[in-house]
Amino acid sequence: AADRLAGFALSTGQVKQVRDTYLDTAGRLLLIAGYACRRRERGDRVVITLKGLGGAVGAVHRREELEVEVMLPVAQRLGQGYLAWPAGPVRDRVLELIGESPLTPLFELHQARSERVVSQGERVVAEWSLDDVRVVAQGREQAYFELEVELAPQGTEDDLMAVATCLQDEWGLAPEPRSKFERALALAGEARPEGGLLTPQERAICGQIAARDDLYARRADALLALDEGATQQEAAERAGRSARTVRRWLSGFRRERLSIFPARVLTAATPIPTSPRPQATPEPESP
Repeated sequence: AADRLAGFALSTGQVKQVRDTYLDTAGRLLLIAGYACRRRERGDRVVITLKGLGGAVGAVHRREELEVEVMLPVAQRLGQGYLAWPAGPVRDRVLELIGESPLTPLFELHQARSERVVSQGERVVAEWSLDDVRVVAQGREQAYFELEVELAPQGTEDDLMAVATCLQDEWGLAPEPRSKFERALALAGEARPEGGLLTPQERAICGQIAARDDLYARRADALLALDEGATQQEAAERAGRSARTVRRWLSGFRRERLSIFPARVLTAATPIPTSPRPQATPEPESP
């Protein structure tokens, strides 16, 4: 019902239905590289977005985003095979990260999104989205409301801080440090909820290292056990080492994160695809 926010005007809301499907490989290569891939259906359009993970400081999230848009009839013919996506930065980056590994759905988000424009006179400051979210992942469902205010090209850092301060101090809203993607991962059982030892990306990398047959696999397995809520003694039994060794690993991880593993082990856990890069068909230049 509000028509003002932090001194800015709010336009009349328009409610739109949004369906998002998140994609990754079986080995979670995009997650390991620090990205989430979203296929969004909205009306007669499909937008593929490659989003960087992390970057939250308080209420403010900053992340890299690459997008490509196709009309729905074309998208239905293309399916989810990203090698058939239109040539451009999104397809190139995905190809660089996963080679020709197939993408499969992780989970779906359904949103009833109320969109409004945040403005000051003729200047568009930001885009407002009040989302009624329903997540479906691994047979589980979760529902919540979330308000997002995304800075527009004409908006400034001062505008963003004014909005964030108003939402917290005057409206009484609490910042959400995790993205919708990260919360859905937790619902699907692929990442621990807030308070876990590992980030989703670290968990995926440790999962890759744990598949090895060496001491580093035991170290990664111990970290995974601790992330799942095991005691240090239980993690030691799972890794086949002493509790003292697990305490040393944990202490090192808290100081250095995944740098407790040699660079060669981390590189092997995040393989660079060697499959040939398909050639894009040149498009005729516009006159």
